[in-house]
Amino acid sequence: MKKSGFFRDWNIVMRCVFAALLMSLVTSGYADKETVVWNVRVGKVKLTSIPQYISALGSLTAMKAVAISPVVDGKISEINFSNGQMLVKGDVIAQLDSQQAQAQVNKAQASYTSAQQRYERYKQLSVQGIANISRQELDDQRANLDTAKAELAEKQADLDQLSIQAPFTGILGEFKYNQGDYINAGDTLVDLVNKTQLLANYNIPQNYLSDLKKGQRASISVRAFPDETFTGTVNFISPTVDDSTRTVTVQALVPNPDQKLLPGMFVKVNQEVGTDDNVLVVPDQAVLADVKGYYVFELVGNKVSQVYVELGTRHGGEAQIKSGIKEGATIVVLGQQKLQDGSLIKVLSGDDDADSKSSDAQ
Repeated sequence: MKKSGFFRDWNIVMRCVFAALLMSLVTSGYADKETVVWNVRVGKVKLTSIPQYISALGSLTAMKAVAISPVVDGKISEINFSNGQMLVKGDVIAQLDSQQAQAQVNKAQASYTSAQQRYERYKQLSVQGIANISRQELDDQRANLDTAKAELAEKQADLDQLSIQAPFTGILGEFKYNQGDYINAGDTLVDLVNKTQLLANYNIPQNYLSDLKKGQRASISVRAFPDETFTGTVNFISPTVDDSTRTVTVQALVPNPDQKLLPGMFVKVNQEVGTDDNVLVVPDQAVLADVKGYYVFELVGNKVSQVYVELGTRHGGEAQIKSGIKEGATIVVLGQQKLQDGSLIKVLSGDDDADSKSSDAQ
């Protein structure tokens, strides 16, 4: 029985020791949490003017796009390019069979040469007075020469029409005919597109008509490049309102030098329609969010206070603050991800790293 009592007392002692250790660890953990100092960078809530935008959805089209087709019927004797190949203005994309047309040119050239020689001979004889050449005869020969020249030009034009050329620099689509095929005048051989300049086409509600102006900037975004924004300029505003949607069609010219954007892409457009003056803004990265809403960390001495704010528009790396904080307040702009309300902070400058612990406060 004594042995059993000994073990019972020992068990009680060990439980007390374990509880004391656990309490010590918990207390130590809270103490460490209270003395952690976080390195941060700060900025000011400032008053400024910001652009106002209207958002819309739209699509892209090529500013230059054409269906390449022959103006005469014929058999395709040559195709000089491949699907998707780049070409420049004037390049011969394809050639229709030209044997008959070339023969007609050769015949017309011979007739022209003969008429020219005959006219020159009559003219020389008339000048030298060797033969009795009347003025009428000389005029007739001149008329024959002009007719032969016109005939040659016509036949040469017919021959030239058999060469299908690029009207502008661009990229070819997919050929719809092969070498050796017969193609009719007006049938599409291949599409040609210049992608260096695109048009964003979208519709704006009629209520904003008075705010729309040519030359306004439009920010274009696409899902294919979520981290990039492309800038366009409004170059067309429809003079009429669509009576079924009560919207106005707008086009913005979008430079595309890298040709990342493609005709047919679905786009989101934020069109600038003016400016809003005396607006509070903070760096966009300073704003965090939780289930209660958006908030920033404001400096209060060597600590931070979690301040909930009402957001307006976000654009160009800045967020509009409608309420919740005042101009001139100092807020954390970098290193705030691990902060809590009341956290101790150290403001960094220069090349020091934010979002890391400093030495414990003394």
